[in-house]
Amino acid sequence: MTTHAEMLAQAEDDIQRATEVLADREAKLDRAKERLDAIEAAEDFDADKADAAERKIERLEEEVSDASDEVASAISAYEQYERDGQDEDDDDEDD
Repeated sequence: MTTHAEMLAQAEDDIQRATEVLADREAKLDRAKERLDAIEAAEDFDADKADAAERKIERLEEEVSDASDEVASAISAYEQYERDGQDEDDDDEDD
């Protein structure tokens, strides 16, 4: 059986991992936006490259949103484990 402390530690690891994924996706999105800006600013503007960059940005925005949801979910799980632990502590005090 997993202890309360182990569940909290796993939840903390999940938050850390999800946060790292989010930061990675945000960095990729920023680079893609910079690339699009460079494509649009170029003297020999290439509409196909710009369209491809815009599609990549849209995909990365979805990935950022998904990663953000994962962070929120991991935080929510951690908070639930904390509440569960407090409930167990309260039950122990009643004994």
